[in-house]
Amino acid sequence: MNEMEQIVEAVKAAICESGLVKSLGYHDGLLPPGLAEETIAQHERRLGITLPDDLRSFYRRLNGTGCPTDEDQGWVRF
Repeated sequence: MNEMEQIVEAVKAAICESGLVKSLGYHDGLLPPGLAEETIAQHERRLGITLPDDLRSFYRRLNGTGCPTDEDQGWVRF
């Protein structure tokens, strides 16, 4: 397992352990799936940005968490 996969698994585990999974409407520990590369590219074009490779890798594995957080502190979903 590479470093990004470890990070994604740690995020998923923390959300599941915190009880946020059910409060966010996810069932059986299922969190938002990753995004296709083209979907990420579409959002980059829409926002006029280019994500760093490591963040692109994260979004390919997990589309944020859906957790309600402050804009500058949360994992944003596309």
